[in-house]
Amino acid sequence: MALVLVRKVIMARLIHPDGTEEYVFPLGKKWTLKEFQNHVGGFIEFVSFIRSFRMIVDEEGLLKNKLVNETATEMVTEALRGKELRYQPVIVGDVLILDKGEKF
Repeated sequence: MALVLVRKVIMARLIHPDGTEEYVFPLGKKWTLKEFQNHVGGFIEFVSFIRSFRMIVDEEGLLKNKLVNETATEMVTEALRGKELRYQPVIVGDVLILDKGEKF
């Protein structure tokens, strides 16, 4: 009998401002900072107030005048539904979505 080893790969969903999406994987066993930066196009920032998933965005996306990411903005708006907000959240640029339970 042959023993088969299966490696768990942490997949992420990459959402582009034009609404297209793709699934991306780390080059190795775990994600690296450089890989996150390459996917979002700059320094990373975790959108941490969302409990059901992790969102990674370009920290300077607004300063770089990146396009609004309507899909990601809707995800954040839905996650915050029912909470009192001082402002309407707007997410810009390419966004990575990881499951909240994933460790990297």
